[in-house]
Amino acid sequence: MKKTIIIIVAILVIAGAAYFYFKPGKGGEILKKLGIKKAAADPVAIGPEDLTVKAPDNGAFVTAAPIIQDKNGFPLMEGSRGEFVKNIQTALNTRFGSDLVVDGILGTKTARAISAQGFQVPVYYKHYYSIIGVK
Repeated sequence: MKKTIIIIVAILVIAGAAYFYFKPGKGGEILKKLGIKKAAADPVAIGPEDLTVKAPDNGAFVTAAPIIQDKNGFPLMEGSRGEFVKNIQTALNTRFGSDLVVDGILGTKTARAISAQGFQVPVYYKHYYSIIGVK
C-alpha cells in the first residue's frame, strides 16, 4: 500500500514539474522587458531533399532520420521563418553584438551567429530561451 502511494505521489510530482516546464507563456514577462515579441506558430515543411546527405568517404548517398517539428516549428533550422527566428536575431544583435538583419529567416548568417555563441542549429525549444536570454 505504501509503495502504491509513493508511486502515485512521484507520478504527480513529475507531471506537475513537466507542466510548469512546458506550459505556454514561460518567461513572458522577461520577453516583454527585453522587447521581444511572443512568437506565433510557423511550421516549416520538410521534404525528401532535406533528408539526403552525401557521405564524405565513398560518395554514396544516405538518408538521415527526419527531424520532426512540433506545432510551433521547433526545432528551428536553416530555412525556418517567423517570430521565433526574429526573436533569436534580435537577441543575437542585442546580447552578443551580431550585425544581423532581423527578417525572421534563419539563413546562413543567422546560423553562423548562433553557432558562434556556442549554440547549435537546429535550435530546439528548450535552447531557444537560452539564446534569447530567458532562464
